[in-house]
Amino acid sequence: MRRKIPPRQILYPGNLLKIFFNSFFPKKIDEKNFDRYFKNFFKSKKENTFIPVNKARVGIYLIIKFLKNKFSKNKILMSPLTVFDVVNMVLSAGCTPDFIDFKKNSFDIDIDKLDTKLAKDENICAILICNYQINTNIEEVTKVAKKYNVQIILDCAISITSTLNEKPLVDHVKYAVFSFNLFKVLQCIHGGAIITSDNELQKYVVTEQETWSIYNYTDLFNYFFKGIQVKILTLPIIYELITFKLFKFGDLKNISFIKNLSKNDPNPKKINFIGKNYKKKMNDGQAQQIYKNIEKIFTMRDEREQKFLIYEKGIKNDFIQLFYRKKDINEKNTFINFPILIKDNKKKIFSEYLYKNNIDHAKYFYRSCDEIECFKDLGDQCINSQFISNNIILLPIHKEIDDNKIKKNINVINSFLK
Repeated sequence: MRRKIPPRQILYPGNLLKIFFNSFFPKKIDEKNFDRYFKNFFKSKKENTFIPVNKARVGIYLIIKFLKNKFSKNKILMSPLTVFDVVNMVLSAGCTPDFIDFKKNSFDIDIDKLDTKLAKDENICAILICNYQINTNIEEVTKVAKKYNVQIILDCAISITSTLNEKPLVDHVKYAVFSFNLFKVLQCIHGGAIITSDNELQKYVVTEQETWSIYNYTDLFNYFFKGIQVKILTLPIIYELITFKLFKFGDLKNISFIKNLSKNDPNPKKINFIGKNYKKKMNDGQAQQIYKNIEKIFTMRDEREQKFLIYEKGIKNDFIQLFYRKKDINEKNTFINFPILIKDNKKKIFSEYLYKNNIDHAKYFYRSCDEIECFKDLGDQCINSQFISNNIILLPIHKEIDDNKIKKNINVINSFLK
């Protein structure tokens, strides 16, 4: 029987027990080895340093705090389509988020709006770009940022394998972050990295983290338990009899408790300080499992890409809008899933239609944080970001779904409301 799982990610977190038991007497990561391993694997430019941090968002916090002090500016331009805690990291670093919208039906920042904002506001310190997977104008953003002497921070939390012009995406900017957890491309029980060619930032991060404690088994217990839960829930017989039906029931009956199980930020709130739980460092046991898992991430990306292209070529329905994607640039995305936009307020009935035909999918991606009450005063109302958040559906393209299954899904999708 083929293993069926939710469309977030297939779970390859490494040896959960090994990570847990190594955390009883946690060892410090050899940061030089961490840097060397990542730099060699990604074939990154020699100027880059890979610095371990406990989460991508903590890396964002440290970078922004450093840049605020370095340039004496305190405004960060960013898309609102993100987990709310990333907005909180900007606030915690002593800066003000300023939301900027995408182009229509795209994950690309609107270049004209970007140029206008930078021309009017000299207090903008950096542009925080979340690379969702189908971003096609990184080079254009870089040119505009350089014109106004503004820095770029690239959030590659869900796009660790993305490349541009045959180089890692992080080689095109001075500041970037990776994320490792149970539902990311590089899966592990918790972790992240800062990637930078700024030696001053490297020294700053080392100093900031000097007094932070190393993750131990009590810190990681919840993540360990969650990993066990997901592994059990995605066993073929369990998923077939319980898990898929549970998500289907929760969505169709609008049961918040069940629906929140698939959300990465179910309880948004505004916080302007970094808590003690963030002031932690990965231990060596976590790092060893990351090294073990890293070898297969590009192979899995290439497998997902083929399935992505089948969906992209095959879906043709007037109620479905594909995301804009330049196809003539030398870019490889991470292809974590296949996102589509449902037009004319048909998302609810489209999802019900997919469930009726037993097609697995996810209705939730990220919130558009400009719609959250506590963040409404931060920058513009971003109607294109809101449209994406409210109308997106994610179709799975992991390796356990074969091409024939995808083609059958396409036939069902193309028959929607016909």
